[in-house]
Amino acid sequence: MKKLLFLLVMLMATMPLVVNAQLTATFGTGTSATNTGGSAGAPMSYGGAYSWCQQIYRASEFTAANVPAGAVIIAIEFYNATGATVMSDLRTYMGHRTSEYFSGTSDWAPFNTLQLVDSGDWVSPAGWFSIELDNPFVWDGVSNVVLGVSFRGAHSDYSTNNPNCGYQYTSQGTGNNAHIRRYSTTLSSCDPTSTEVANSVSPNRPNLRITYVVSGCASLAPSVANIGPNSADLYWMNFQQSVASWDLMYGEAGTFDTLGGGLMVTNLTDTFYTLTGLSSGTTYAVYMKPYCSSEEGSWSSPRIFTTLAACATPTNLTVMSHTAEEVTVSWLPGDAETGWELVCVPHGSPAYTGTPEYAYTSPYTIMNLTDDTQYDVYVRADCGTGEYSYWWGSR
Repeated sequence: MKKLLFLLVMLMATMPLVVNAQLTATFGTGTSATNTGGSAGAPMSYGGAYSWCQQIYRASEFTAANVPAGAVIIAIEFYNATGATVMSDLRTYMGHRTSEYFSGTSDWAPFNTLQLVDSGDWVSPAGWFSIELDNPFVWDGVSNVVLGVSFRGAHSDYSTNNPNCGYQYTSQGTGNNAHIRRYSTTLSSCDPTSTEVANSVSPNRPNLRITYVVSGCASLAPSVANIGPNSADLYWMNFQQSVASWDLMYGEAGTFDTLGGGLMVTNLTDTFYTLTGLSSGTTYAVYMKPYCSSEEGSWSSPRIFTTLAACATPTNLTVMSHTAEEVTVSWLPGDAETGWELVCVPHGSPAYTGTPEYAYTSPYTIMNLTDDTQYDVYVRADCGTGEYSYWWGSR
């Protein structure tokens, strides 16, 4: 896993080498520094053993820095104002967002809008240090960019053995909360899929430098139209008209990623495609990868959509009783269906992130829950032949 990005120039006399020029853009010039165990402004927090932090970099900043639409971000840098250190087991995500700031401690960028761009340790010397992304991120040219960092490498003596890497940050102005963070001694509370209320929001945002290339093989997520119970139309643009073909990967959201597990459609040469054979009332994710004459692009960010429901949704989902490790719920059928799927997920998580249990009768008891954990319960009708209603939840 390469964590430090060194730019090496190699002259090869025996064969031509075509390389896209690497460009940089910097967001934030403040010189104040906050350590990872202290106040907001660091890309991740160490003070609670585990953390999940997000920060927003505005589209207007990208435009002002002359970053073009379709720019492929291949590395990110933060500024370490203290001594060298190593931070272990981090996962970095990027995504697009409409709003420029976080409105409050519940206003997380949803996990299903984010793309995993890197995982591993951060080797952090003093000064700017660079993280080469495993999966480059393509900016769409119009959206604000969310950068999320999940710190999972806690240890039992975190309170006394804290590297406290000091990150420089820039205030975005009073009320302009461009940073949100949650920290805890419990890993599940800081999982990126969780939407538990944050500990704080702040206008202090870590300074960021990106390295990007302007590539004709860049890919944006496809758009979705004409969504039905069992099908959806996809369409996309051919950036700079240089892409020869595309691959699509799709499946039920939360059940796969670009490393595998999704359904593949390969060698598409048109800029449109219709997905068929989908299940009704189901949330899907679609990724796209371009292939050019001289290079292979990266997977795009996911496009999330939900198919129309083909049958009525159950109602009146009620928690009848619960203990430390199980909950009994009841509901009213949406129509004449005789089977249902139920999921029990950490509070605030989407239904599709859970593992369904099948019920033939109401009420139904969900077992093997974790003590002292807040859950949401969802139910949907199974109308047969792959047809489902929408999920109905009780929080």
